Amino acid sequence: MKSGKYCEFGKVIYKRLAELNMTQKTLAEKVHCQRCQISCYARGINKPTVVTLMKLCLALDLDLNEMAELLERDGQTNE
Repeated sequence: MKSGKYCEFGKVIYKRLAELNMTQKTLAEKVHCQRCQISCYARGINKPTVVTLMKLCLALDLDLNEMAELLERDGQTNE
């Protein structure tokens, strides 16, 4: 995936951040990672571990199964 282009997974993350009026920094604090890591997940540069994916879903009140499917479609699943 090209830098600056958001994958479907990333689009959902950023849409939800806007809905919750939450920043990447706040999300990173809730998930216990760096802010730049959130950006890397959203752009498809890095893939979250299962544990991090669970934390992201909890912090954003998103369905874990739906988000896992988006990652799979984006070609970012951990094998």
